[in-house]
Amino acid sequence: MNHKEWIKNQFTGKMMKVNYRNALIHFSLIESFLRNKAQKRTFDLANKTLLCCGLTTSEEFCIFEKIRLLRNEIIHKLFLESLGEKDINKKVNNLMKDILFAYKKSEFLKKNLIEKYEIKL
Repeated sequence: MNHKEWIKNQFTGKMMKVNYRNALIHFSLIESFLRNKAQKRTFDLANKTLLCCGLTTSEEFCIFEKIRLLRNEIIHKLFLESLGEKDINKKVNNLMKDILFAYKKSEFLKKNLIEKYEIKL
């Protein structure tokens, strides 16, 4: 589907594809968790604050920043770049891969989220 067809299809009453929904939900989980821990209004500021306070490492900062930027591309550039289904799917798949990488690599998420809530990855 091209951009116009993809947008129109979102209003046909069909459910959002599972991979779109999962990527957005998991991004929101990470974003909300970091914002809550840092007590900041934005994901970007929360990520910087946690790094400055020594609660995350520079590697974790970069992982979270990569996720934030990719999510912003999907959400904010959808219309600016007239993304079609193929490009959207590629970006969503990359976002989900990066989110799963964050869950596995981040000690901060592991200790404060994964273990605390007894999540099996």
